[in-house]
Amino acid sequence: MTKYKFSLTAVIFAILAPSSLLANTKCSETSNYSSHTGANSAGFEDAFDGACAHTPENLNITLYEFGLCTSAATPNNMSTCTNLFKSDDGKSVDLSKGSALQLAQELSLSEGTYTHAYIKLSNVTSLTGVLEFDEPRISPDGGTGRFCYTNGQSVDVSNSIITCANNSSGAVPSYETIGLSYEDGNGNSVYGNQLLDYTRTVGGQSVVTDLYMLTETGILSQQESDDFALWGSQRLASPAKISPTTETLEIAISVTDGIVMAFDHPDGNINFTGCSDLNGCVYDAAWEGLKFIVRTK
Repeated sequence: MTKYKFSLTAVIFAILAPSSLLANTKCSETSNYSSHTGANSAGFEDAFDGACAHTPENLNITLYEFGLCTSAATPNNMSTCTNLFKSDDGKSVDLSKGSALQLAQELSLSEGTYTHAYIKLSNVTSLTGVLEFDEPRISPDGGTGRFCYTNGQSVDVSNSIITCANNSSGAVPSYETIGLSYEDGNGNSVYGNQLLDYTRTVGGQSVVTDLYMLTETGILSQQESDDFALWGSQRLASPAKISPTTETLEIAISVTDGIVMAFDHPDGNINFTGCSDLNGCVYDAAWEGLKFIVRTK
């Protein structure tokens, strides 16, 4: 099949797109635990209450690889994919508005319709989240103020990674190790190395991604201690068509509504952070997803 060369000057990694999420699932200046329960919760797979969708100040990843595919792919079958970026050591990328990663000036892709994008990134990420409220809130660490933000703690070792203060100047990234493990019906943790048809609303559209956990050698991980990278194949909302007239390819990533901010239960007999706020303290910020946007000219 004929390959066509075209200009690819940069990948714009973070844009803010309009959101079509239900208002009751989005974080607001009046959000609290009670306002985000049941259908109004934006929690992972709707599995827990007290979470609202939010756009991060920034999302930091270590990128190893990404590309485009003419069909869904897996780490073991990438025959329909063309690699557009690869770094064995990984490249640190800040997914904040306007950030860009410079690529080769010319690339070539075979003629066809590219329906999926794939990405490989480190399972260790960090993000900065800031919420502004209409009145002061109390954070689990005793901070008080209208701004509640990530404080640099890691959710891997701390019950809370959020501090509240009178301004957001202290906001710094907090770290998270992403895993695909889940709880069974008895509350036991079960290791998982893949999650198919993971569906979230990002940037105003439903995004469907197949996720896989890989070891450092690139094979499917079999235990949490061997997890090294997260590999995902995502269905594009608008497929990219490459033809003899294609001159430019632009790839963007939307992080709108890409994280959740979580509130602890306000009942002192139920919450686990020692929160003393009757509205429920903000205690966590977690990455929920991102969306590829591919355009051709």
